[in-house]
Amino acid sequence: MIIGPHTPPFPLVKDAHNIETLANLGIVFLMFSVGLEFNFRKLRAVGLAPGVAAFLGGLLMIWIGYAAGRFFGWGRMDSLFLGAMVSVSSSTIIIKTFQGLGKLSEPYAQLALAVTLVEDIVAVVVIAAVSGIAMTGSLEFTQLAGSLTRMVVFIVAAVLFGTLLVPRLIRYVTKFHDDEVLVVTALGFCFGLALLAVKLGYSAALGAFLMGAIVAESRNIERLQAMIAPIRDMFVAVFFVAVGMLLDPRLIGQYAAPAIGVAVLAIAGRSLITSFANFSTGAPGRTALLAGLALTPLGEFSFIIAQVGEQQGVTGKFLFPVAICASAITTLTAPYLVRGSDRLVGSFERLAPRPLTTFLELYSRWVGRLRSPSRAGSLWRFVRKPMFLIVIEGAVITALFVMAAFAVGLVKRQFPNRVLFDAEVEVCVWLAVLLLTLPAFLALWRNLEVVALLLAESAVPSLTKIATLNFNPQRLLKNVFLLIAAVLLGLWVIALSSSFLPPWPLLIVLAAIAVLIARRQWHSMVLLHSRVEGAVREVFAELPPAKPTQQAEVASLIREKYAWDFEMAEMVLPKESVAAGRTIRDLQLRTRTGASIVGIERQGFHIVNPNPGVPLFPGDGLLLVGEPSQIERAKVILSETAPKPSAGDRSFSTIEVEAALVAEGSPLVGRTVFESRIREQTGATIIGIQRGDQRVPNPGGDMQIQTGDLILLLGSRQQLDAAKRLCAVGA
Repeated sequence: MIIGPHTPPFPLVKDAHNIETLANLGIVFLMFSVGLEFNFRKLRAVGLAPGVAAFLGGLLMIWIGYAAGRFFGWGRMDSLFLGAMVSVSSSTIIIKTFQGLGKLSEPYAQLALAVTLVEDIVAVVVIAAVSGIAMTGSLEFTQLAGSLTRMVVFIVAAVLFGTLLVPRLIRYVTKFHDDEVLVVTALGFCFGLALLAVKLGYSAALGAFLMGAIVAESRNIERLQAMIAPIRDMFVAVFFVAVGMLLDPRLIGQYAAPAIGVAVLAIAGRSLITSFANFSTGAPGRTALLAGLALTPLGEFSFIIAQVGEQQGVTGKFLFPVAICASAITTLTAPYLVRGSDRLVGSFERLAPRPLTTFLELYSRWVGRLRSPSRAGSLWRFVRKPMFLIVIEGAVITALFVMAAFAVGLVKRQFPNRVLFDAEVEVCVWLAVLLLTLPAFLALWRNLEVVALLLAESAVPSLTKIATLNFNPQRLLKNVFLLIAAVLLGLWVIALSSSFLPPWPLLIVLAAIAVLIARRQWHSMVLLHSRVEGAVREVFAELPPAKPTQQAEVASLIREKYAWDFEMAEMVLPKESVAAGRTIRDLQLRTRTGASIVGIERQGFHIVNPNPGVPLFPGDGLLLVGEPSQIERAKVILSETAPKPSAGDRSFSTIEVEAALVAEGSPLVGRTVFESRIREQTGATIIGIQRGDQRVPNPGGDMQIQTGDLILLLGSRQQLDAAKRLCAVGA
């Protein structure tokens, strides 16, 4: 900065063009070296959790940065580039910080380094995306979608053809045992792909990183890294010197407040968001917080993003000095944050409300349980149906908002003049599409409630309460899941409608109008949802069913709870079994075979050591105990099929079991099972009720039905659909 062209009284270097050339050259070497350190084998070794954490944290920080820019009064493009700048941290600074403090071997440091490895990819994707946006100079959906599609095609083609050709050529050159030729060849590939990226309208950093990652797949990567290291160090230093020379000191004082604000946003926002992202993917609460505090420094990627915007002329000249100042502040504070992170996290654990710390512990334990293959398979079997409906409803909502974006652009082109106010088209279209999607949103939310309930039960499967607290952990987890889902839904709607989003005051008013309409028409929309869901089920009714062996996976849950020291076996009761509809006492299985039924899984209800009066239904998962020969005889009896009845006869092959959520306003609320007369009205039978963490199989006629109860129903498809409509708003 001292020798740059902007520093008084007289500049030592005057040619700004040469300075930018040196900076671009440094960027190429920097990104090529980052790519050499990264390879696809390392990415596979890192695992899924840090990758999800990095991408989730990056997306949330882009949104927060964009909102902060708009709060500062900046334009949409400046705000978008600000969000991109704070979305990734500097892996170089983080590694140096850990090395200087001797913390590299700590578990949270390993987690932070794993996240930074994936963040390098996030940074390259962000740089490529902002390059495409800068090339179009617009945030219009059609232009943005086309630019991003071309970028994805370029990346896929470069990686595909590069991994097939470049490592083989590197190995061929290595046979000559000439280090100079090897270095020149590798750098030739680097600058070649960087040049191609520039010609296509993207940043040279994208091409350099991709070629580094491709070259890293060759067998002689360690030798090549050692030879390129001195060149890399020199040109990286040149890059930072050039960045300082490009900085105008007068802009520092002029934009000191935004720079400090961006630094605070990076420190506080990245600490919280990355901690949340790490925790949400299963890291223990303390480890997630410590890693989040270490992932705050901004660095070279922020410089590159700000420089792309300035060079393309789509951002103001103030953004580059703001990025440099914010990076300097976060770099200086990073060692102090890491050094004091133990005290900060310890203070949080002492001062945080006990329910919150209990939730953190329960959530970490739940994610650990989900990583068990048997538990994951069992849980997926139950959430598969509501998740499928969530995907369908989400696709419908997304399609309507995308069509609305096209409609706004078309109306503005056809009718350029406004009648009432400037944003009248956006307001009308946004309100219209929101009202059109209300039934789909309602359906999506009801299915999210079912998924949240199942996830909470998986996290806390037993009925035990926390002894020192008077609260229900399952209900707490369910509400937290729904809160997270609500926040993500809101962000999703804002992202989908970003190109025609009304001003914030009008947006709040329109959202309030939609809420009022939804409350007044709640019952009608619930009924519409039930009918649409039935229609969707009929469309996909011919899909092949899941393998029967999946029905018995829940037996592993019983094994975890009871360590029985004898032979156990699992089976699923066939639909045509003669045992369907009969009680365990009627079967006399123990008398006839010596084996016993000690566990039943029925649509999420787990019955351990069922009493002899419990009936068996088609699709029940049964856990059998006994000697191998006894179990085989029991399986033969349970698998016996009854002769097929005539077309007019009833058959257990048509029996199904399904859960239904009792909605507010349902005529069943406040009535007992006997008074509900569900069987008389629909033909379906109530075989279980779940209320919070309490499960009641075969409830008595005097049990009262309440709002939020999950009722387990038995009957034919038509009977179940009728009963579910009754649970929603009535027949």
